[in-house]
Amino acid sequence: MRSTVLLLLLLVFLPAAAQRPRRPASPPASDQQAAQDRLLADQRAIARLQERDIAANTALDLDALIALTTDDVVLLPPGHAPVVGHEALRTFYGELLDRATDVQVLAYSENWEEVRIVGDFAFQWGTITERSKPSVSGAETTSAVHAMRMLARQPDGSWKIARAIWNAAPAPAASR
Repeated sequence: MRSTVLLLLLLVFLPAAAQRPRRPASPPASDQQAAQDRLLADQRAIARLQERDIAANTALDLDALIALTTDDVVLLPPGHAPVVGHEALRTFYGELLDRATDVQVLAYSENWEEVRIVGDFAFQWGTITERSKPSVSGAETTSAVHAMRMLARQPDGSWKIARAIWNAAPAPAASR
């Protein structure tokens, strides 16, 4: 009788135990190191993109701004139709720059609250602030936007802006 009960228990529980999901094994230390190295390289490359973006916006350099984006870039500016692709981007930025011919950018900063890398894409959100004034005369102004961007890793390991959306943010308080 005991052997029959034991046999029944084994027949019932062994197949169920064999079907239980197993915990995946931890990747080898060399894979973990490679993933960490890749993350650090991506973070440095995204920081370089940010530096180039700040320089291009400060200089109001149309060609440099376009070079920071993917060929299929999409911008969703407030109160404007979507801007899709380099040709539309050149027109959009060109119109903005035509209206800013006498403006001097005094400071331009990007404060990304979060940058999350997922495969060949990265997502970031934060605040972009610009301080400017008319070149000839006029009062200095500060403006800010809340922005969200999607970046795409390029074959050479660099990153470009693939998608962007923004809206007005309260201007930061003047420093005292």
